[in-house]
Amino acid sequence: MARIALGGFHHETNTFATSTATYDDFVASDAWPGLCSGDDVFKLTHGINLAVSGFGDVAKKMGHELVGLVWCAAPPSGLVTNDAFEAIMELMLASIKDAENIDAVFMDLHGAMVSENFSDGDGEILNRIRTAVGPDVPIVVALDFHANISAKMCSMVDGLVVYRTYPHVDMKQTGERAANILNQIIIDTKKRHVELVSAPFLVPLTWQATTSEPAKGIYARLREFETDGVDAVSLAMGFPPADVFDCGPAAVASGSDIEMVKKAANGVMRLLVGCEKDFAGTLYSPDEALLRAKEIMAQGKLSGPVILADTQDNPGGGGDGDTTGLLKAMIKAGIDNSVIGIFAEPIAVQTATGVGTGNSFEMDFGARKRIYGDTPLHATFKVLALGSGSFMAEGPFYAGAKIDLGPMALLETGGVKIVVSSKKQQAADRAMFGHLGIDVNKCAILGLKSSVHFRADFEKIASDILIVEAPGVNTADPRKLNYRNIRPNVKRFPAS
Repeated sequence: MARIALGGFHHETNTFATSTATYDDFVASDAWPGLCSGDDVFKLTHGINLAVSGFGDVAKKMGHELVGLVWCAAPPSGLVTNDAFEAIMELMLASIKDAENIDAVFMDLHGAMVSENFSDGDGEILNRIRTAVGPDVPIVVALDFHANISAKMCSMVDGLVVYRTYPHVDMKQTGERAANILNQIIIDTKKRHVELVSAPFLVPLTWQATTSEPAKGIYARLREFETDGVDAVSLAMGFPPADVFDCGPAAVASGSDIEMVKKAANGVMRLLVGCEKDFAGTLYSPDEALLRAKEIMAQGKLSGPVILADTQDNPGGGGDGDTTGLLKAMIKAGIDNSVIGIFAEPIAVQTATGVGTGNSFEMDFGARKRIYGDTPLHATFKVLALGSGSFMAEGPFYAGAKIDLGPMALLETGGVKIVVSSKKQQAADRAMFGHLGIDVNKCAILGLKSSVHFRADFEKIASDILIVEAPGVNTADPRKLNYRNIRPNVKRFPAS
């Protein structure tokens, strides 16, 4: 069979965030492995909900010979530094050169990377790989649900597949689909065509969830468009906090029949445009959210916590995980059994470790980046528990991953318990709380620094979910962003 090289280079870039993604950020592990190469690509990603894992499993069963290149990912943030981009691409291209006699390439990318030098980071990655392997070697790529897909990306590949769920519980399955597509390309050797149709409006992250309408219904119909001559049909919802030309939703189809490919991509876009007005919901200020939570609690016995999603400080959208707006409102509200997390506050963890469980300390907590409208919380904190920050994920989003958040602490102030880590990570797995002894099922109020991914593991236990617009760089309403580079006349669809 074929000799297939595979690798990955993941980053979701919020161009409105001030923090950067450095080389060290790609090297470090968190919920996913750090930078790896060669056989370690297979060893360290095996069994994890990642496209590279799914591709490898299926391609091996097909009898293909697999060559590991480089795979890495860094937490969402501002721009990828030029040093990081070039260093990793140097490793990637050196691995391709060393591999020799490559018959095909699979790449596990995000699709919304912006570096200091390249507004279309993923397009540049694929351009360099295409140049290295030549025009005749088929390349198939898997992209994130939030990819801002460009014409340049599409021009460099023979097949393209996008996750179909948000929360992304199908990353591994997307890799499996990519393996089947690449295998068919290798077998029939027909020329492939990739068609891109971009949407005329943006969809806020908070209303992109495929667990509810209208996205749920749209994604359920994508397979209808995969007919003879069409290998794959995808819809990426885009990553709104990225000021780039191709920001926003896009339909993509690939296959051997150019007319059917075009028909499929345009058909999917018609589905999306027909639902434009339905991508909306309510955003609450922190005080409004707590008032609404009290009203929900007053209606009767809760089946589980009222979840408050601190979406604008979501580390999965480029937030730093340390803004205090929602925390302060929770303290002010005074609701018993209130918990919030995950706060990335390594100084607080270090201090808590120093004083020990059962003791207290005073400090200015959070708001290290001084986001507009956000200030540190000066208070006395009691240390309730300490943890290593190393544990296995339990939910479907981080499935199979060993999470490493560095030392952790459970603190309490003003009647609110705070789960604190040394590394930033969005609160998308109940094990992050269970590691420190918190049973989230028994919470009355549960504040989560996440936008949508938390739904994979928390939605089933929630009495209700409220989306909170507290200070943070992961702006929930695109109308409030100062775009300069996006395509002309793209509507910044209202969030409410």
